[in-house]
Amino acid sequence: MIYLDNATTTRPYDSVIERVKEVLSVHYGNPSSLHRMGIDAENIISEARKTVADSIGAKETEIYFTPSGTLANNTAILGYLRRNKHKGNKVLISSVEHASVYNIGKYLSENGYLVEWIPIKDGEPDWEWLDEHLDEETALVSMMAVNNETGTVFDISAIRTIIDKKGLKAVLHSDCIQAYGKLPISVRDFGADLMSFSGHKIGAPKGIGVLYVKKGVLLEPMYLGGGQENNLFSGTENVANIAGFSEAVKIFQKEKPMEKMRELSQTFLSCLSPEIPVNSKHSLGTIVNISLNLRSEIVLHMLESEGIYVSSGSACSQKKGGSNRVLEGFSVPKKQQDTAVRISFSQHNTIGEVKYATEKINGIYLKNKKN
Repeated sequence: MIYLDNATTTRPYDSVIERVKEVLSVHYGNPSSLHRMGIDAENIISEARKTVADSIGAKETEIYFTPSGTLANNTAILGYLRRNKHKGNKVLISSVEHASVYNIGKYLSENGYLVEWIPIKDGEPDWEWLDEHLDEETALVSMMAVNNETGTVFDISAIRTIIDKKGLKAVLHSDCIQAYGKLPISVRDFGADLMSFSGHKIGAPKGIGVLYVKKGVLLEPMYLGGGQENNLFSGTENVANIAGFSEAVKIFQKEKPMEKMRELSQTFLSCLSPEIPVNSKHSLGTIVNISLNLRSEIVLHMLESEGIYVSSGSACSQKKGGSNRVLEGFSVPKKQQDTAVRISFSQHNTIGEVKYATEKINGIYLKNKKN
């Protein structure tokens, strides 16, 4: 099996699985309990919080564990706007966001907010548009750091520069789910007030995310309960998955896998037929988006029959059919949207796997071209 769908989810590291198993088996106390087992579980969370905070140069009090990246994104945007209604009614959101941000934008526009969609120009945010539309009425800006379908990197710090240059109070949120562990993220240099991360994109379990909230930024919780995570995410903490997230962060910091992923990406592109359109611009190197000459779902099944697993885009949207909103936002022609395939790499892949996959992809393209 050759698994090249790592932007959708990654295989958990063996040591992560062992750590999760250990916590479930031994350290299973409720971290809200006052006895030794509870304190033991609470200490695991505290250690993990420090690991994540240190990885981005944040304070531990600025790190909140969440049940998912989606909930982190939802809480960052809705939580801020609901808590700070006096800050303004205007929200700027990029047109190529993941569904967990894009659908929040749709919800806001249907509920009294002025939502404006930041266009993409030549693979980058339209900087002139941003400079024109960022004003005193803007409460929040949301722009992802790395696009989940094309791997395109967006300069978040440049948005912060515009906000600061104009002397605005707009809060900046960034979905960093595809960027965390792969791009150097320092809260001092990155410029975002709110950042969302997800464990299963870096070899941690599914069902665990992180929200960074800059000190002084106030959010309203999305639901009520026992007040865990400083009242922002109520519910008994998933100690095992939090420990697994922390373990994965440590592995990423030690192994620095981006060098290998870039090598895999470059190998793929160098072996790819020059006739095949590449939809990725300014890509990080973890994702390559291409278009063949058959519908995406047909190509997926053809490659699966060869033991190769890829995707046609985000797992949150590819089952729904219809046009590809993200590729459309990147000005990819409709025909190429319908035939787009996303290949995404991890450090578990090998050069041999990538060459074999490229050979099969080239074969599908050339065979269909002859027909």
